[in-house]
Parts: sequence; structure tokens; C-alpha cells
Amino acid sequence: MLIVFFIVSNFFLLYGKQVNQFLSNNNDEYCISNLINLEKKYNLGKHSDIYKGRVLIPSKFRDELQQGCVITKGQDNCLQILTKSNWEEEAMKMASLPSTDRTSRQLRRALFSGAIDVKIDSAGRVQIPENLRVYSGIDINEEVTVTGSGPFVEVWSTRSWKKIQNVAYQAFANINEVKG
Repeated sequence: MLIVFFIVSNFFLLYGKQVNQFLSNNNDEYCISNLINLEKKYNLGKHSDIYKGRVLIPSKFRDELQQGCVITKGQDNCLQILTKSNWEEEAMKMASLPSTDRTSRQLRRALFSGAIDVKIDSAGRVQIPENLRVYSGIDINEEVTVTGSGPFVEVWSTRSWKKIQNVAYQAFANINEVKG
């Protein structure tokens, strides 16, 4: 249940006003069908194959990432791609966490140990290092899902993406239980 709440709460943060429309309607079918429409509206879930460790970045994300970007470990075993400025903001937030707190140290280690500067090549692809492919469960020549998620782009194993989306859809089907 905690995982479901985490997914739902993160979706609320990303899509605030649109999600509030879901909350005002008690019809579960309405919630799921409109969640799917919201997904289409924001062009989530673009699929690409990882070929020789490279992932094609959808064109709508390339302009911002073209000047260079950072790829690192994300939550739920996805990968996050951030612009340099977004990376600097995230790094500052992590660096400001208390070093005396074990969880803070673990979060910093996880984020910084996986971070690597990458450039988009002329074909619109980024190279995903082996250690990050292992972390995310992405195999060579596997289908991946590239999604926009607020200030960063997420790269998922499509198998993992489908599982997490099913959990999210179920959470929205039961949204009245979560909102109390």
C-alpha cells in the first residue's frame, strides 16, 4: 500500500490540477479512462529499443537536453535524465541533507554514484552505461519506455513500466480509499 501511495502522490505532484479533477468524481471508470487520456495528452510512454546500450530520446525532449545532460539512478529502478541546470539543483538539495543522517547519506550515495554526464548523439540517442542498465533491469536490445516526468526524463524497462502503470491505474481506481 505504501508503494501505491508513493506512486499516486508523485503523480499528484506532477499533474496537480488535472488530478484534482479525478478526485472530484467518484466514478472509477471515469478516473481510469481520463488517466489514460491524460497520459496521451502528455505523450507519456514513448517506446524505444536499447541498441548497443543507446536509447533514442524522443524529439520533444532533445532541445533541452542537447546542451548536455546527466543520467542517474531514479526511484523504482528507472533511470533519470536531467538537464545540467536541473542536475545542479538536485545535487544542491542532496548535498544540503544532513550528513549525520544515515538515510540522507544513502540517498546521496545512490544518486551521485550512478550519475554520469552524457551527450545526445547526432541520431538523438544517449549511451546508457552498463552499471545503470543493470540497476534499471534494462537488457541490450530490449524495448524501453522513455517518459517525461516533471523536471526530468525517465527511462524504464518496458516490463517494469507496465507493472508500475498497472499499480498506478489500480490506485486511481481506488482513489477514494487513498484520499481518505
